[in-house]
Amino acid sequence: MSVYFEEGGRVALRVQCCETLESCTPFLADWAALAETAAFGEWFAGPEWIIPLIKTYFTASRLAICFVYKGEALVGVVPLTEEAHGSNHCRPHLAFPVNPHVRRIGLLASVRPEEVLQVVFAHLAVRSQPVSRSCLGLLQVPEGEWLDCAVRAAAEQSGLARLTQFETRSAVIDVPNGWQEYVASRTSEQLHPLRKQRKLKARNSEQWEFRETEATGDFADCWARVLHVESRSWKHADGTSLVNDLGAEPFYWAVAMRHAQRGKLRIDLLERNGEPVAHTLGVVHGRSYYLLKHSYDEAHRALSPGFQTLWFTLEKRVAEGCTRLDLLGDEMSWKRAVATSLPRYVSHQLFTPTSLACQWCRLTEQVLKPIARAVEVKRLAKR
Repeated sequence: MSVYFEEGGRVALRVQCCETLESCTPFLADWAALAETAAFGEWFAGPEWIIPLIKTYFTASRLAICFVYKGEALVGVVPLTEEAHGSNHCRPHLAFPVNPHVRRIGLLASVRPEEVLQVVFAHLAVRSQPVSRSCLGLLQVPEGEWLDCAVRAAAEQSGLARLTQFETRSAVIDVPNGWQEYVASRTSEQLHPLRKQRKLKARNSEQWEFRETEATGDFADCWARVLHVESRSWKHADGTSLVNDLGAEPFYWAVAMRHAQRGKLRIDLLERNGEPVAHTLGVVHGRSYYLLKHSYDEAHRALSPGFQTLWFTLEKRVAEGCTRLDLLGDEMSWKRAVATSLPRYVSHQLFTPTSLACQWCRLTEQVLKPIARAVEVKRLAKR
């Protein structure tokens, strides 16, 4: 079924929605091309990221990958998967497929993104499946940027109510005027771990060297070195390394392989006497670099190998022509030290105004919980 959206006499947009990865096959070439050229969107919404993600973490979920066409041209993709329940344990609903490894997905659009969202909302409203009749989660949206504005506008124009909740912050480094100007903008305190590392290395007779690779050669050896570092990192003890975090290794392997074949993968290693001590794993897309994974061997913590490797990576990516370095993940102290901005993310839950369950969720989150927190603070103050 296709739903059409037309405004001001322009060519109508139509939606074709796929509920399995197999049914997406006819759209893959157009989807990949749009991921490279879309005026709005990031590569997280492209097939090179979405397909490994779904195969790893959303195998049991119903899909609703919406392809929006204008005539014969693909002008938008909105990838959605079924969530068993939301943060408030509401009914099954569709949402951007995010998880602790993938904090944002978004959409792709070569026309106004609010138009793409409107026609997708209209399509979901007439679907016969029960999952489409509950709320729609557009999660981890950068606050104040184009997607946030598009969601708010499309929801208003479509007559949908909205519950917006603030999420975490991330860290971004914008380097519009070159590496040296960026370095000059950092304070002595921010650069202290780097200088400490250089002093300690100067006193150490062992051989330390960086290994920069696009992993287009012996990928298996390069990947084994990454896993070696992960298995000796603090993340491994916490159960969050690529080696012992369930599903992480096959997911990132698939992503890395796809991007290595296209020359987008970047793996940088710091080695001591030939043994890997720290690594960064990331992807270059356009003039942006995305840091997917970063870790170091805990045994060398005193030498700050993680910070040193990160610094090496950032400088190399700027030399390649990248002007935006996205550190992804949650805000952390070491990220704040190098970031030029800390964008905040919001999650939007959209629903029809007649949904009493969703209205109750909004009342709970926006009114009752703040009152409860305020009352508790007053009680603590009296004590």
